Formats: sequence, C-alpha cells, structure tokens
Amino acid sequence: MFALVLTGGTIYTLPYLRQAFHATMLEALGVTNQELGWLNSSFGVLALICYLPGGWVADKVSARKLLTVSMLVTGATGFAFAALPPYPILIALHALWGVTTILTYWAALIKATRAWGTADEQGKAFGFLDGGRGLIEGGVGLVAIFVFGQFANRVAGLQGVIVTYSVATIVGGVLAWFFIPEPKGDEASTAVSLEQFGIVAKMPVVWAHALVILFAYFAYWGTFDIAAFATDAFGQSDAFGAELANARNFIRPVAAITAGFLADKIKPSRAVTAGFLTLVVAYGAMAAIPTAASALWLLWIDIAVVAIAVYALRGVYYALLEEGGVPVYLTGTAVGFVSIIGYTPDIVMPIFTGWLLDTFPGAAGHRYLYGALAFGAIAGVVATRAIVMLSQSEPSEVMVEEAA
Repeated sequence: MFALVLTGGTIYTLPYLRQAFHATMLEALGVTNQELGWLNSSFGVLALICYLPGGWVADKVSARKLLTVSMLVTGATGFAFAALPPYPILIALHALWGVTTILTYWAALIKATRAWGTADEQGKAFGFLDGGRGLIEGGVGLVAIFVFGQFANRVAGLQGVIVTYSVATIVGGVLAWFFIPEPKGDEASTAVSLEQFGIVAKMPVVWAHALVILFAYFAYWGTFDIAAFATDAFGQSDAFGAELANARNFIRPVAAITAGFLADKIKPSRAVTAGFLTLVVAYGAMAAIPTAASALWLLWIDIAVVAIAVYALRGVYYALLEEGGVPVYLTGTAVGFVSIIGYTPDIVMPIFTGWLLDTFPGAAGHRYLYGALAFGAIAGVVATRAIVMLSQSEPSEVMVEEAA
C-alpha cells in the first residue's frame, strides 16, 4: 500500500501543475487561460483513449512493471517541460502524459488496491490509497512552494518547481520497482479475453458507476480553481494561492481514510451520497461568498468543506465496484470502461473553465463555475441511488451471465 500511495502521490503533479501555479504558468508559458486549458485537454483526450485498453493491459501485465515504467517515463519527460518549450511541444508533452499516467498506470493502480483489501474492507483500502496520496502530494507540494520562493523571478521559480516534481516522480518509480512484488499463483493469471469488454458494457450498474465518477470528478476539478479564485477575486498573491490550494492535500488523508472506514460501516453508496449532498451546499456557498479581504476566513472554511467532501468521494467511490457486484476478475476492464465516461472532465473542464474566466473576468467566472458544480453534485446523488437500486434488483452473477 505504501508503494501504491507513493506512485499515486507523485505521478500527476506534472500534468496538473496549474492547480497550484495557474497565474505563474500563464506568464511563464505566454498563454491565455483557454490555451492553458487546451494543454490539460490534450492530456485528457489521450487519457480518454487509453482508459479502456489500459484496463485490459492491467489484467495482462503486473502492476510492478506497469507502475514503474509509467513513473520513470513521466518524470524523465518533465525535464523537457522545465525548459518551457514552444506551445506545440507543450501540447505533445501533455498528450504523452495522458498515455503514461493512464494506459500503463491507472487501472493497474485500482486493481492492485482492490486486491489489497478484502470484500468487507474495500472502503478502507481505497480510503488509505487516496488519503496517502494526499499526504504525499501535500509534502511534495510544500517542497515545491519552498523551491518557488527561493527565486526572485517567478518564471525561474516555476522551472524549479517542475524539476522538483520530475525528480519526485522518478524516485517514486525506482521505489515502486523495489516495493511492489510480482503477482503469484492465481494473481499472475493473464487469461483475459477481449469478450470481457462486451460483458462489462452490458452491465447497467457499470454505467451508473461511470456517472458517479463523472460528477465526482467534475467536483474535483472545481478544486483546481482555488488558487486562481484567490488571486482573481480576492487579490491575493500567487504564493498565497498556492498555499491555499496545497492545504487541501492535508485535508485529503483525513477525509479519505475516515470516509473509507465509514463506508465499510454504512455501505459505500451512503457515504458517496453524503459527499455529494455536502458539495451541493459547499459549492453553492462558494458561488455567493463575498470577495472582500475581510472574508478570507470564510474562503478557508468553504474550501475546507469542499476538500473534505471531494476527497471523501474519491476515497470511496471505487468501493462501489464491490457493492455494485462487479466480479473481481472484471476489475481492470470495468475500471477502464467507467473511466472513459467518468474522467471526461479532464477534456471538458479545462476548456470550459478557461472560457468562463476569459469571458467573465474577476470573480464572476469563478462564481458561474461553482454554481454549475453544485448542480453536478445533485446529479451525482441520482446516479448513486441508481447503483443501489440496480444492485438490489439484479444480483451480480445474473448480470454477468446475461451480459455474457
């Protein structure tokens, strides 16, 4: 679990750099908000293409090999990013990361985590994974903020941050090779058929699970706007925005692990429903919060509540695989399938957010974003209830036999 947490806490720092250094990236790269959004969208497009085959690959190749290769390639190419190359190369780098962090990484991570926990401890397993990732991201983030502050020039500071993240990712890859064992016995089986894609696609509970992840991930993307909201609406510095954004990483382990244990007690679907309902209130409040400097304490509180709900969701929504009755041998394929739908915000949200911020400058664009996220959380509640009804009305064995 430590090895899985270590890789998960470092591999996404490079493609998601904008969440803490949004304003500095605009200056250093010489791009607009929408052009910055296209960088993340190029990552999202390749990720979307890779989710389904990545699930199949995870059922064929050991997690040790997949995770190690993913970390080393992602970290090594980060040094090219640190050189602040021309825009077409930046697009190509983000597209490449869509492959290295998804095709050879994501489903392998989820499958290994599900195997780590028993059928009654799925909430705990995924809670430890996401909570631990938060601790790693937060720790590396503090180092990055320190490095950024050592440079008088913001552009040079950003380059230092990128190098820091690149080194951390490579170290994670090296340690993954030593700490993650090769599968043994039945776990080493590679008897995976392409027919599994069709079986998974015919299971209604898998479609409902994909929608749960979709709306939860929309909510997660809202946290990427924290630093920009602090600078645009409250007039705060980039350093303050980065500190505010990084603070949620230390909320993440408490929220995810607590939600994991709670989910094992009350069922994952109930914990997920509670998370979505909290986000309806929290994002609604973000859309209406005063932007005077005297209201900064309200911003801290609201962001803390958003972070608790978002990371509680991320900590347990894959535990719905067990509650929904998805067989273990279909885990990799199912994760690939639900990810195609569930992570489309990686494509849509950067462009949508960039358009909002360019079209409605200042606080207005951020307020419209948070209002939309509140409505998305309502849809998440509906999707979660659908999983409950489907799992109660049709046992997993029947669903798989009928799909086959």
